[in-house]
Amino acid sequence: MLNNANILDNVMLLNNVGYLSLTEMYLLILDCEETTNCTMIEYEIADSSFFSANKEFCKHIEVSLAAISAAISGNCNCYGYELESVFVRNSLNFTLHYTKYQTTQNGVVVAVDANEYAGVNMFIKGINPTFKLKIGRCSILRLFCRQEIKNWIPKPYFIWTKDVRNYEFIETWMSVVLSHKISSIRLKNGKLSLAINGQPNDPVKLIEDIDFIIKKCLR
Repeated sequence: MLNNANILDNVMLLNNVGYLSLTEMYLLILDCEETTNCTMIEYEIADSSFFSANKEFCKHIEVSLAAISAAISGNCNCYGYELESVFVRNSLNFTLHYTKYQTTQNGVVVAVDANEYAGVNMFIKGINPTFKLKIGRCSILRLFCRQEIKNWIPKPYFIWTKDVRNYEFIETWMSVVLSHKISSIRLKNGKLSLAINGQPNDPVKLIEDIDFIIKKCLR
């Protein structure tokens, strides 16, 4: 009998050889979950519109990553989700985290609404260790950038790199940062980390763009 991982692997294999569209993959994974409980994401089922929305988002991310043969695991409930995908692409080691949660505060007189956070973190290993890069959003740190860099990038972003006069290098990175609304990027000792606040729903595009820019600028 096939176990959960075997079934999902077969779905990914069919996609790799061109037999499945994303819609067909989505339906297969849903059918797989209903009949064999093979999903790698654990769902705490609740009669809640919040749970339904969270589950739909998690399913979308699962199907999207399956298209590039990247499995994802984690848990999901009405309050949020915690998902992780670890895979190798073009000799680089990727780790992708999707997180959503709520925090509550005790009101002294009246109840206080819960605070909600959602975000994505990506970690990549195997990059040329000679490169260093830091990009973020901070008006104070922007003050320490060279004037030509300030002219090239929008407020409140800053960028620190030894290639400070390489306009093409900076423009290429900033185009990806702005396109995916990336909050921060850090590259040091061959390890890159990036953070996005919110719920970006196209992980494959993000992975492909970061992979492309690494090959173009950091190899």
